[in-house]
Amino acid sequence: LKCWHLREESAFYPKMQFLNSIAQLPSGAQVIMAFGEIDCREGILVSVQKDRYKDIDEGILVTVNIYMRVLLKLIEERGLEIFVHPVPPVLNETRAVVKAYSKILKRRVEETAQKVPGKLHYLDFFDSLLTADGQFRKDLELDGTHMSPKYLEEMHKSLATIV
Repeated sequence: LKCWHLREESAFYPKMQFLNSIAQLPSGAQVIMAFGEIDCREGILVSVQKDRYKDIDEGILVTVNIYMRVLLKLIEERGLEIFVHPVPPVLNETRAVVKAYSKILKRRVEETAQKVPGKLHYLDFFDSLLTADGQFRKDLELDGTHMSPKYLEEMHKSLATIV
């Protein structure tokens, strides 16, 4: 699901499936949200090429702001505690966009979290997925497209600093 598809005016079926799935959660549930990868892989770049955004940063900010509005609404209406997962930097082709996206995502989560203390958290382990030279760690690769479950060790460390 692209963050773009979560915008208010969208009626695209993945958004409806997302909302139906969220409705199954008990009020006050703790949830990890992991969105933005498809935006980084295709949505933002295509939109910049079509001059919908002046540059990649504008496209990132638009999609991240949509994401933050949806998360804030879920927190306010459902009492959820949300942990925002960084976009996985697995693909060489999109890593530069993912890095830029992650910076903006982290900043916007931290800003938005001030409105709902204790309810919105950024899982700050993005840098631990990369080598010193900015490449995806080989030991966390699964199939060239996805992360190995071994990455959960890094996510767990981040969660442990919050809960």
